Amino acid sequence: MKSPLKRKNNLDFVKTYLVGFIFFYLGLITAIQGTTLLDLRIAVQTSLENVMKTVPLRSLSFALGGFLTKHIKIELLMVICLTIAGILSALTPWNTTIYGLIACISVSGVTAGIIEVAGNYILLRIWKEKSAPLLQVLYFFFGLGAFVAPLITEPFLLPLHENHNSTLDLSNATVVKNYTPNDLKIQYPYGMIGVYCVLLAFVFFIVAHKYSGEKKKEMAKESTKCEETNAFSPKLKYLVVGLSALLIHFYFGVEFVAGTVLMPFAVQSSLHLQKSTAAFMTSIYWGIYTFFRLIAVVLTKKVSAHFVITLELVFLICGCIGLIAGLKSISIFWTGLVFVAIGVSTLFSTLLGYLQLYFQITSKMLSLLFVVGCLGEFLYPFIAAMFIDVYPNIFLVIISLASAMMSVLYIAISFLLRKPKNQNNTIITSYFYKMLK
Repeated sequence: MKSPLKRKNNLDFVKTYLVGFIFFYLGLITAIQGTTLLDLRIAVQTSLENVMKTVPLRSLSFALGGFLTKHIKIELLMVICLTIAGILSALTPWNTTIYGLIACISVSGVTAGIIEVAGNYILLRIWKEKSAPLLQVLYFFFGLGAFVAPLITEPFLLPLHENHNSTLDLSNATVVKNYTPNDLKIQYPYGMIGVYCVLLAFVFFIVAHKYSGEKKKEMAKESTKCEETNAFSPKLKYLVVGLSALLIHFYFGVEFVAGTVLMPFAVQSSLHLQKSTAAFMTSIYWGIYTFFRLIAVVLTKKVSAHFVITLELVFLICGCIGLIAGLKSISIFWTGLVFVAIGVSTLFSTLLGYLQLYFQITSKMLSLLFVVGCLGEFLYPFIAAMFIDVYPNIFLVIISLASAMMSVLYIAISFLLRKPKNQNNTIITSYFYKMLK
């Protein structure tokens, strides 16, 4: 018979792997929407601008979902939201009106927000200060799902050209008339993702029900101990968390705009790529995003989280320069895209692990990080949706400005986190920290 310690360790690993498979779903559903935007507008017979507005609406709903995790039991929410998310995923391409599509994607966004916050919290609760490498693994599964989604979707996308003499008009005011909803095939990948999600809900329910409450007392004691030995004042903690939330706000904006608006940008900008090529480019973006996470798992064990974050910001800034220069050279654009993918691949999870080294991240803090971050997912895709038809380069403007703001914010965060390790930096910094006590 297994000892209680072994049983707890098995539970930890079962939950960790299960949350990883759940994040694989989040990657799938995040990437598939951007890949199928041009076909979804055929389903609802409206302009690309109107369909693009569903992208930021999902993100705003995502932020609402992050807020709800503060008020309801995490495990119960996870099961309910996985079930609802699976059903809505399967129903999304069957909508025939823009209002139905908006409703479906908005509710799906709420469930995705809850699922992501709950998944991060479960992992941080289990592994605490050892969570940094496992957070990388968690988001590796997310990136893997985002990488796979365009690949499984591409065979079901309708060609950009119906025939040699008829080309789809991608202008802002034009409704697609060459194809009808009956021609669509994207119901198949959406349906497969929906079934996968419902199966995850069933498995998670079994695990949560079987082992529920086994570690509550232990976690409560460790959480209290962490608070008692913490070297940070509450004001300083929340200042760091607030700045981190702003950084994540811009990070989510860059990640989501790059992952979902890349395909419309590649088709409508001066690059003038075919939909199949743009879908492949999106898949490569998520592929590099995923691959670098494997490297980051090793990096976070060998070097400091501070070094990894700094390295990624350097890649991100260089990538932005490459994307802008790449408008005149497709090879330079590809290089810039690879750099951007590396720059955003592990920054969020590494930052969570970095903060966890200094103080325990509570569910309230985590919700704040996600709510403020997801507003970035809402705001910047919304701006892109407004201008993508008339000014496709808004894609480059958003990514470049947000990346610059991320760099400035991280400099401020790293400055604040230096104090507990060196109490006598300078007279100015000592006075600054005294004000925060």
